[in-house]
Amino acid sequence: MSLVNTEILPFTATAFHNGADVAVSEADFKGKWSVVFFYPADFTFVCPTELGDMADNYEAFKALGVEVYSVSTDTHFTHKAWHDASDTISKIQYPMIGDPTWQLSENFQVLRPGQGLADRGTFLVDPDGVIQFMEVTAEGIGRNASELLRKVKAAQYVAAHPGDALGSRRFCATERGWVDTDTEPDMLDANIAAQLKTHLEKVAQPIVLQSSLDDGAKSAELAALLDEIATMSDLITVERTDDDARRPSFAITRAGTDVSVRFAGIPMGHEFTSLVLALLQVGGHPSTAKPETIEQIRELPGELHFETYFSLTCQNCPDVVQALNLISTINPNITHTAIDGALFQDEVDERRVMAVPSVFLNGEPWEQGRMTLDEIVARLDSGAAERRAAELADKDTFDVLVVGGGPAGAAAAIYAARKGIATGVVTERFGGQVLDTMAIENFISVPYTEGPKLVSALEQHVLDYDVDVMDLQRAVRLIPADGPGQPVGIELENGAVLHSKSVILSTGARWRSMGVPGEQEYRNKGVTYCPHCDGPLFKSKRVAVIGGGNSGVEAAIDLAGVVAHVTLIEFDDQLRADEVLQRKLRSMDNVDILVSSLTTEVIGDGDQVIGLLVEDRTTKSAHTVDVNGVFVQIGLLPNTEWLDGAIELSPRKEVVIDDRGQTSLPGVFAAGDCTTVPFKQIVIAMGAGATASLSAFDHLIRTSSPEPVAV
Repeated sequence: MSLVNTEILPFTATAFHNGADVAVSEADFKGKWSVVFFYPADFTFVCPTELGDMADNYEAFKALGVEVYSVSTDTHFTHKAWHDASDTISKIQYPMIGDPTWQLSENFQVLRPGQGLADRGTFLVDPDGVIQFMEVTAEGIGRNASELLRKVKAAQYVAAHPGDALGSRRFCATERGWVDTDTEPDMLDANIAAQLKTHLEKVAQPIVLQSSLDDGAKSAELAALLDEIATMSDLITVERTDDDARRPSFAITRAGTDVSVRFAGIPMGHEFTSLVLALLQVGGHPSTAKPETIEQIRELPGELHFETYFSLTCQNCPDVVQALNLISTINPNITHTAIDGALFQDEVDERRVMAVPSVFLNGEPWEQGRMTLDEIVARLDSGAAERRAAELADKDTFDVLVVGGGPAGAAAAIYAARKGIATGVVTERFGGQVLDTMAIENFISVPYTEGPKLVSALEQHVLDYDVDVMDLQRAVRLIPADGPGQPVGIELENGAVLHSKSVILSTGARWRSMGVPGEQEYRNKGVTYCPHCDGPLFKSKRVAVIGGGNSGVEAAIDLAGVVAHVTLIEFDDQLRADEVLQRKLRSMDNVDILVSSLTTEVIGDGDQVIGLLVEDRTTKSAHTVDVNGVFVQIGLLPNTEWLDGAIELSPRKEVVIDDRGQTSLPGVFAAGDCTTVPFKQIVIAMGAGATASLSAFDHLIRTSSPEPVAV
C-alpha cells in the first residue's frame, strides 16, 4: 500500500543527536521538509555505507531546508555506541532515532511481522507532515544520497509550482511520488557531475545512448541519467530505440559503427566507474591497457557474445564488467551486456545465477568471480600460457623474489626495490584477500577505504619502482639452493622456474572451506563465501550460514534483512561472536541457530543447492536442513600447501618464522597471513613484509661479502 499523500501518524521516540539523547515525535517532522530512512540491522555490510553517504551529503540536504532522520529498530543507546566506535558513523550530524518498540516502523509500514526488523524504507515528508515520496525495498541494495537529493528537489518543485510539473522541468508521477526526469544535472550530485563532465571532455568520437524503456520508475530514472550525461558533451546524444527486451537498458554506441556496449539496469554504485569508462572507450579515448594485451584482444577468433550479471554492492564485479566492455570495443566480433541481477530477478532465477559476477558466453555459463583483463584474455587466447611460460623461464636471476602480491608482498617489494636491487613479484592475483574486503576502518591514517581501492594504491606504489610484477602466476614448488650463495628456485604452474638469491613468501590466506561432499560441486551454485556480494540473489529464499564467529553472525544478521530465513550452524557448543552481535541475531524471528552441529554434506539437485545434511554432535543424529544457499564463514586457510616438506610449517600449516621473518631455509623469508604471526591484519602484514625485505637484504650483504684473503 502506498503512503504517498497520507499524513504521518503520531509517535514518540528517542534519538541520539549532537552527543545527547533527545525526544522526537511527529511534531518534529512538521514545519520543514524531512527525509526519514529506515535500515534493518546494526552494522550490516550495507548500512554503515548508507549512513556515511547520508552524512557526506547532509549539508546539501540542509541547504534545501531538509532534516534527515535515520531510524532502526535498535535503541538510541546502540546508536551512541556506533557513533563513538566507528569512524564512518562518528561524522553523522543528523538525528539517529531508536525504534525498539517498533511504533515508527509500524506507522510507516516497513516492519516485518514477527521479525522485529524494518525493511529499507525511504520517505520524504513535507512541512505539513504529508508523505510526498516513498521507496521500500528489502533487497539489501545500498541507497544513494545523491539520487535522493534529486527526488527531494523534484518534490519541492512540484509543491512550489502546482499544476506546472511539466513546465520548465519534467517529472514522472509514480505510486512512490514524483520522480525528476529533467535534463539538468540533478541525477548526479554537483561534485560527481562536475567530475564526469571533465572526463567526458576526453570523448573524441560521437556516441549515441540508445535506450529501451518501459513505464516504470526505474526507466524514468535511467532516462534522466542519460539525458543528464548528454548535456555534458556535444558529442553525446540520446535516442530511445526500445530495441532490447530488457528494460530499462541502454547501449553506448559509437555513431555509424558497430562499436557498442550495453547495460541492463542503472549502473550506479560500484558500477558507476564502469559507465564512465565505457563512455570514454566507445568515445574513442585510448585505453591504458598494455599494448600487447590490446593486440591479443584484436586477434581473438570467433563470434563471442558475453553477458555479465552484477549487483551494485559487489566490489568484485566492476573489474569483470570493465574488462569485457573494453574487449568488446576493441574486437568487433565480441559483444558484452552488463546486467543488474536485482532488476532482472526472473532472469537470474531462470539461469540459476547464485553468485556475482556471473559471466555467460554465447548463452552458456562461462565463469564466476573476480577476473582481471589479463586473466580473461589469457583464457580466451589458447596460446598465451605457453608463450608466457617461455618468457618467464628466460628471466635473469633476481636478488629478491617476492611470492604473493598482497599487503605483505607489496611492502616487501617496495623496500627491496628502494635498495636498488633486482626485485620481482610473482603472484596469482595482485591484492590477494584484500580485494574481497569491503570496509577498512583501522588502517592507520586512513579513516575509511575499501579493499579494491587500497589494492589499486598498493599496485601503483609498487609499479613506481623498478619491480618486475609477474601476475596470474601460481607457485607450485620451492626448490632449495644447491649450496651457499646459490639461488633458490620457484617453480610455477606453467612449468617455468624462476631463480633468486633470496625469496620472500607472502602467499596470504583464502576462505576456509568446509571440506564436505557437495561443497565444490555446488560452489557458486548455492555455496558462496561473500554474503555482501551474493546475498541479494537469494531474496525470499532460505539460506544457511556456516560459522558462529563475528563474520558468521554479521553475515546472518545482514542476510536476515534480505532472505526469507537464515539457519546459522556452529560446530562449537556456543557462538563465538561478540555478545552485542549475538543479542541482535537472537532477536530476529527468521533466524534459527544450531550449535554443536557439523555439516557433513551439501545436497543438490544437479543444478543448485537444495539442502544440507547436519549431524548433532551431542546425539550423533543427522537431519536435513532445506536451504537454497550456503554462506561459508569459518575463517581463513594459509596458502602453503605447495611448501609442505620444503620448509617448516606449524600444525596449522603456517610458515614458521622468527622475529626477522626468517624461515627454516637459509635465504627464504616469509611475511603476512601465511606465517605464524599471531594477528592477521593488513597493517601488521605490511610491517612484516618490510621486516622480511630488510632481513633479505641483510642476508644478501652477508652472503655476497668476499672471503677474507689469507696472508
